[in-house]
Amino acid sequence: MYDKAFTFISKLKSLTSNSTAYIVGGAVRDYIMGRDCADIDIVTDVPMCLIEEHFDTHDIGSNKDFGIVVVEF
Repeated sequence: MYDKAFTFISKLKSLTSNSTAYIVGGAVRDYIMGRDCADIDIVTDVPMCLIEEHFDTHDIGSNKDFGIVVVEF
C-alpha cells in the first residue's frame, strides 16, 4: 500500500506547482516499524476541488467541511 501512496502523492503534487503532500498519522509509525497499515492519511495544500476533479473520491459527510475526503488507490 505504501508504494501506491507514494505514487498517489506524486500525481497529487503534479496538479499544482509548488504543492506539498505528506503521509501522516499511524501509517508513518507502521512504515517505520515495517508493518502493513489499513489506511494512509495524507495532508496536502492541493485544493480539494482539484483532488475531486482528478481522482475517484468519496464524500464522508460533514468531514468535507473540514477538508477531509476519501480517495481509494
